[in-house]
Amino acid sequence: MQETTRSMKRTIPFAFCLLFFAVPCIHAQTPDDGFWMEPGQICIAVPYSYDSWDEYWEGALLRDNGNIGTFKRQSVMPMFALGLIPNLNVIIAQPYVWTSSTAGSVTGQQGFQDFSLWLKWRPGQFQFESSRLDLSVVGGFSTPVSNYYPDYLPFSIGLGSTNLTGQGIVHFEMTQGWFATLTGGYTTRSNIELERDHYYSGGQAYYTNEMDMPDVATGRLALGYVNPHIKADVFATVMNTLGGDDIRRQDMPLPNNNMDQTRVGAEAQWYITQPRGLSFIGFASYAVAGRNVGQSTNFGGGIAYQFGLWKK
Repeated sequence: MQETTRSMKRTIPFAFCLLFFAVPCIHAQTPDDGFWMEPGQICIAVPYSYDSWDEYWEGALLRDNGNIGTFKRQSVMPMFALGLIPNLNVIIAQPYVWTSSTAGSVTGQQGFQDFSLWLKWRPGQFQFESSRLDLSVVGGFSTPVSNYYPDYLPFSIGLGSTNLTGQGIVHFEMTQGWFATLTGGYTTRSNIELERDHYYSGGQAYYTNEMDMPDVATGRLALGYVNPHIKADVFATVMNTLGGDDIRRQDMPLPNNNMDQTRVGAEAQWYITQPRGLSFIGFASYAVAGRNVGQSTNFGGGIAYQFGLWKK
């Protein structure tokens, strides 16, 4: 029932984060795009995201829930990307999330979610007559920074695990501005602690407060166009949880459920001429398939500003 936290999602792309959703910045902002910050350049972005659903997949069954009505998740995620040296970027993000619903008596959560840090390295670049091919790898780390309660789905603001992520990026770009980016990633997640001494999962009772979290595989394909004034693309993302079971009929979801999701969407960034370095972001996506997640619609926007901290 819950959107994945992308931890990440997007990947999260992500992902995307799941849920999290990737938001571009000038030349580079997200861990899963094919664009880069030059050494000494920093981009600071503040995107806002609104996500809602009134139906969710209980296993393979798409259903509604009168005790929830329409579920809503909102977030503000300050983040920055910095070019450290040639072909090496660092990206940091810290979202603030709040949840609510239109029915029932359950109160949502709000607070700071998971701090995320990624290192993005480009070991290979191949220049052709009218195009370029980049090969990149990304390593990421995320962990909760507040004492939120993960065993409170779908109202929890996160899943509570500490995550390590690795992914590869293949980016092909033509001199006319058309590009394609393919990303594949794997996230390993730590166990989490519940505020109860037993739980029932996979047809078995566990008499412990420690819950094993399955790992997650993600993929993303983006097709788009970039020039000095705009960067825009359409994308599809896939998240596959490698383990876990389905939500039991008429029961609450668990953090270790098998949460799978396929989303399609579009995003764009407009660069203005004055003041130099300022841009505006817009994005939207929709869950077209899933398992134990909400069939959600997501949209949002934000502002980004790029400037130089030091010369090359």
